[in-house]
Amino acid sequence: MVNQSGSDDGQQADDLKNRRGRISVGFNLVIMIVGIAIAEILAMIIISYFISLDYYQLVIIDTSIMAIIIIPWLYIFSISPLLKQIRQQAQAESILQARQRIMEYASAHGLSDLLEYTLNEIEALTESTISFFHFMETDQKTINLQAWSTNTLQNMCKAEGKGSHYDLERAGVWADAVRQRKPIIHNDYAQQPNRKGLPEGHASVVREMVIPIIREDKVVAVLGSGNKPRDYTTNDLEIISKIGDFAWDVVDHKQADIAIQESEEKFHTLID
Repeated sequence: MVNQSGSDDGQQADDLKNRRGRISVGFNLVIMIVGIAIAEILAMIIISYFISLDYYQLVIIDTSIMAIIIIPWLYIFSISPLLKQIRQQAQAESILQARQRIMEYASAHGLSDLLEYTLNEIEALTESTISFFHFMETDQKTINLQAWSTNTLQNMCKAEGKGSHYDLERAGVWADAVRQRKPIIHNDYAQQPNRKGLPEGHASVVREMVIPIIREDKVVAVLGSGNKPRDYTTNDLEIISKIGDFAWDVVDHKQADIAIQESEEKFHTLID
């Protein structure tokens, strides 16, 4: 389930994760150095029993022993964890940078553009080619269709629907994220038994991932991406969940500002 805490808590958690990641990378480097030292010591001990051999033979033996010992050691205890940490660190930094761009974009653009921009960011990070961002009405039974990514609108989807309402009961398997109140991945969309049909002009779906955004125990929005060239993974879910959760806080603030502005305009109209 998408984190229901505010974006500040999410930011603090990401910062802590980043610090731990840096510590872990340093620890793996220490393991690598220790492994090389141990391998060299063992090689020297073994070579001492073959001291009568000539120099080049000793070098071959030393190199072979080092390779036999150090390669598995490095891979198991250092290289593999290190590469994993580097990937995680890079992903965390990409998410933080995307959040920053979304925040900056929100300050100068309207709600519709902000939603579309958020989806474009998610597509770039997950290699998706279609995506949507819809709101849930307070009755928890109606989906308010809101936004699609730029690529979805320009190249893949001609179906009408922006601003219209959609009954949750009529929605296909993509809406299971709302019904089940948890993220879902369908890497075999065509094989889903309850997928239902797609509206005329809708982009074809090969695979998808969808998350609900929850506040105060209610689903307030549903966000999804699809058609990544490869199967979606839990890493992709982490990306869309963190960006989507953060984006909702920005959107919610934006909606509040719009409501205040509209109220002020009505007030000025009345007094004029």
